This record gives sequence, structure tokens and C-alpha cells, in this order.
Amino acid sequence: MFRALNYRIQNGRSVSFRGSEEGSIAIAFAVMIGFIILAAGVAMDYARAARVSTIATFALDAAVLAASRDLAAGASMGDVEKTAQDYFNANIANHNLAGVSFSPLQIVQDRVNDSVDASVQASVDTAFVRIAGIESVNFGQHAVATFASKDIELAMMLDVSGSMDGSKIRDLRDAATDLVDILHNGSPQNDVRIGMVPYSTSVNAGNYADETTGGASSRCVTERAGSNAFTDTSGRADPLGGGGGVYCPNSEIVPITDRERLMKRRINRLRAGGWTAGHLGVAWAWYMLSPEWNNVWPAASRPRAYGVVNNIKAVILMTDGEFNTTYVPANGNSAGQSENLCDNMRDKGVVIYAVAFQAPAASEILLRDCADVSVRYFNAANGQQLRDAFQEIALSLLQLRISE
Repeated sequence: MFRALNYRIQNGRSVSFRGSEEGSIAIAFAVMIGFIILAAGVAMDYARAARVSTIATFALDAAVLAASRDLAAGASMGDVEKTAQDYFNANIANHNLAGVSFSPLQIVQDRVNDSVDASVQASVDTAFVRIAGIESVNFGQHAVATFASKDIELAMMLDVSGSMDGSKIRDLRDAATDLVDILHNGSPQNDVRIGMVPYSTSVNAGNYADETTGGASSRCVTERAGSNAFTDTSGRADPLGGGGGVYCPNSEIVPITDRERLMKRRINRLRAGGWTAGHLGVAWAWYMLSPEWNNVWPAASRPRAYGVVNNIKAVILMTDGEFNTTYVPANGNSAGQSENLCDNMRDKGVVIYAVAFQAPAASEILLRDCADVSVRYFNAANGQQLRDAFQEIALSLLQLRISE
């Protein structure tokens, strides 16, 4: 009887203990889940505020760049302020920012130095931390720009290979158009010339193919063999490769031009197809900026000499894939050829921007190396990030000094 009673007591205590333990765990688990949910909510609120801060920074930079241009051109104080506010509002409107409010820009103009100083206050409504009494996240942004009159020669190397088909080619058209808008609207008349090199399996050189291949091709152009493979020697002096049976992109190259509408029309016609001979795009982007090629390009598209003061030579290298197509085995693979071209181009003073658009790791590394400077390399995971990258490049190219 003693053993039976003892068992019942022990068993009763054991059951009671387990019941208490499960109840405590349930309470602790509920508290823990609550904290996790709250922490996630706080992170979401502040992540949204950080995104708004980034957008506001870009919009304010664009505003002071445009305003300083107008200031240098002799615009009135009221017109300068209006330009700044209009640019800021237009850039903000490109994003879905419900629950966000901005103060009017506060602007200080320095007419001696052609400088514009602007600041803005922002308020972002919260969704989660308001339960702690925090109804909004507030912050301020500040930017200064001084106008610097410099000419720009830019060549855009744009991937139109088959993997760019669908939404990606549409995203690229939008991004390239944004860049053209910003550069032409942010600079005085005729000091910005932009060229375009669509590339895939080859480069469609159009009317320039025959004379740059020594008559070997009337349309499609490939790489050059020999000692000038990675130089900017003119295609007239040492012909490039070409010939039949090579796939050509539908879109032809456009030598650097100040005709904004022409460039936009050609961008809008970009279509995707073919493989990725990226080194050909790199080479032709360089050729467009090389004074060695002035015997090829028409007068209005002839680049200035290297090293000219107040003249910027820059290229944008863009791809979504791995460089995988070559024609001259002795030259090495496409990535290796691109590295040689990038190195030689930078030695001539050409500024290289690079954009990887959902590209594989190997291409990311290659483009990062070509850009050489981290702030000139962009990794875009979606269409909006691609547009953001091209917009940031355009602002950089305006050569307006953002001091703060």
C-alpha cells in the first residue's frame, strides 16, 4: 500500500510538473513571438524610412544640379528656386511614397560661385512602432552643387543579347532614356554628345562596317587580330574582323551626337537576340571616344583629343550575362579581352562606369574590375535599380561637385 500511495503521489507530482512546464513554455513562446513580430515591424518601418532617405538624397542632388546650371546661366532667384523644387518633385513622383511628406526646399544661392545649397525635411508615417507612440520617422537632407562647365562625350555599351528579351530590354530602354534626359536637361546646349553601341554576337556597324573591316563586311563586325587587338587604332589603319554567317543585332551603332531626339528614337528601337560578345561592345564604346577614329566618324561625331581640359570622356559598360563569344582564338576569351581593353582605355583617361543587370558572378567581377572605382560600379537586381544606376551615372557625369 505504501508503494501504491507513493506511486500515486509521485505520478501526481509528475503530471502537475509537466503541466506547469508546458504552460510556462507556452507563455514564453508567445512573448518571444510577440517580440519577433515587433522587431520585424520596427525593422520594416526603418527600412522604409532608409529607402525614402535614399530617394530623397537622389532627388535633392538632381535638384541642386539643375538649379546651379540655371544660376550659372543668369536665371532669376525665383526661377532658380522653381527649377530646384520642380526637379525634386519630379524625381520624388517616380516612386510610390504613400504616407511620406516633404517640406518645401530651403534654398541658398551663391551667385559669385554659381553654387546652390538646398535642404529638405521629410516625414515617413510608421506602421508598427506607432504602438510605442512613434507615429513617424523624421529626417533632413542637405546638398550643395556648384556648376562646372565641362563638355561630355559618352558612349553607352548596351547588351541586346537574347537573355535581355522581354521586360529586361524594356527596362534598359527606360534606363537609357532617363540618362539622356538628365544629361541634356542638366547641361547647356550642344556640350553633351552621347553614342550607343548595342551588342550581342557581334556589333552592327551599319554604314561604318565596310570601311572598318577592309570590305570584309557590310554590316556585322567582330574583333581584330594582331598587335592592335586591344588598342584604339582606327579600323581604316588596321581593319577589324567581319564576314558572313555572323548574327548581327538589329540595332546599329550611333556615333556620339548631341541630337537628343535621335538618340531616344534609337534607344526605343532596341531589340534583343543573339549571344554575348561583350568585348566587342567594350571596344566599340572606346572607338567612339577615340580621336584615332576621327577619320571614320562624321564631323559632328568626332571626339576631341585625349587630355583636353574641361572635356570628359566616359563609357557605360552594361550586361546581364557572361561574355561567351569570340572569333580570334589567339586573342583569348571574351572576358580577358575586355580586361585588356578596359585597362588600355583607362590609361587614355576614359572614365568607365559599369552596370551588372542580374548578371552572373563572373560578369560582376569583370565589370567591377573595369570600373576600377567602386562608386562607378552598379549591381542592379531589377528594373528600378537599373534605372537608378543610369540616373546616378548621369548625375555624376554632369561634373557638378556635390560637396555635402
